[in-house]
Amino acid sequence: MAASALVLGIAGTMAPVSLVLFAHDATGSFASASVVRDAELFVLVASLGDDVRERLGRAPLAGAERPAAPRSLEAARAFAEGLGALRRYEAERARGRFERAVELEPDNARYHAALSSAWQALQFPQKARDSAERAFALAGRLPQPERMFIEARHHQTARRFGIKAGSLCSTARLRL
Repeated sequence: MAASALVLGIAGTMAPVSLVLFAHDATGSFASASVVRDAELFVLVASLGDDVRERLGRAPLAGAERPAAPRSLEAARAFAEGLGALRRYEAERARGRFERAVELEPDNARYHAALSSAWQALQFPQKARDSAERAFALAGRLPQPERMFIEARHHQTARRFGIKAGSLCSTARLRL
């Protein structure tokens, strides 16, 4: 598989956060660098993404395609740590990290959906169902593929498998 562009980012881990982005395509190279406070990080990343898309000749993301940025860097970090723990089959640690993310941003559908996955891995079906239901209730503002995935998880935890399959098929068609 041939690549038409290479994008590399480097981020510092100490406050204030420094972020350097390099991109190279057939027409040349460019670099962007910024130093920001934690609260500005997500705005900066979105802005750099827009810049890269423009320089690579790609259309900007439409409002429905643009993911909602977390409001809290601590919540985003807890969520990312939870995802890592879940991928390493550390469901109890993942549950704790997702609960922290939900505590910091209780209206974030992604965090509730992830917490549902942790509860399911820990074999607490009612708690998984409750978290999936909350995620579903909050998912209205998410991009359609994410919203449909959360809806499918909601139906799965409620054991409505026919509806779940239809939602996943619709999601798969959207991603093609």
